[in-house]
Amino acid sequence: MSIERGRGGFISCLLLAACSAPVSGSSPELAEPATELSLACWNLEWFGSASEGPADDELQLASVRDVIRESQVDVWALVEISDASAFRALVSELPGYDGILAGDAALGKQELGLLYRTSSASRRSAEPILTELDYEFAGRPPLEVRLVLAGNDADEELVVIVLHAKAFGDLSSWERRQRASLALEEYLDEAHPEAKLAVLGDFNDDVDTSISAGQPSPYENFLAARTRYVFATQGLSASGQSSTLHHPDMIDHHLVSNELWATFIDGSAEVLEVEDFVASPASAASDHRPVVTRYER
Repeated sequence: MSIERGRGGFISCLLLAACSAPVSGSSPELAEPATELSLACWNLEWFGSASEGPADDELQLASVRDVIRESQVDVWALVEISDASAFRALVSELPGYDGILAGDAALGKQELGLLYRTSSASRRSAEPILTELDYEFAGRPPLEVRLVLAGNDADEELVVIVLHAKAFGDLSSWERRQRASLALEEYLDEAHPEAKLAVLGDFNDDVDTSISAGQPSPYENFLAARTRYVFATQGLSASGQSSTLHHPDMIDHHLVSNELWATFIDGSAEVLEVEDFVASPASAASDHRPVVTRYER
């Protein structure tokens, strides 16, 4: 397959139960289907935790809510959700959005979640994947959500994989990220060879060179598979941007299939400045910034 850019640029019962029941906002949003699809990822830094992350949990919730509401992005891949009730509260304060959480977000865990605008998409299925590689994924196996996009084609599907890779720059952590990357590529090739697909989240490493000294990016396998996958956020790394408040690297990324890349709007990849949406300091929400890309419909 060739690539073109578009113009303009052991799964537990608990996990399965959590993935089968949505968390809904207070009311659906009535709007015409958009001609553009926007995707975002955001590490919410221990969202809802009483002992980790931002000290003021109420302020964190309000800040995250305001950024999501005001930015009007269609699909949000969220990681480091540490309290299920906080996630439910977030969705309840976002009319027009629906949400799914990968697990119970309790006992100090960091769960993965997805939010999507109901005017833009509906959920077909959701499940954790590659659970046999729990160690490689640092106890956070990816969450796969299949969305049906609103529009003229009722069967147009978007597969979203929410990812939160192993952190830290030591060699062992790098090796775990690399093994996870190889396993993810193999899974995607077999399960979704022709899908519009996006892997969104905290990759905990960059794609130009690794945060681990002297190592290449652990995602070199995807970079080498250019006819099938593209990092839509690679240009942000090339221009020296950062997706966190305290470190210089882009570690939050969007990896897309060539089918989705064909509709990518050139120049649309951006790191959102949280200060543009909330009056409180950026650190009140998270030590990461949201990363957004946009696609033609």
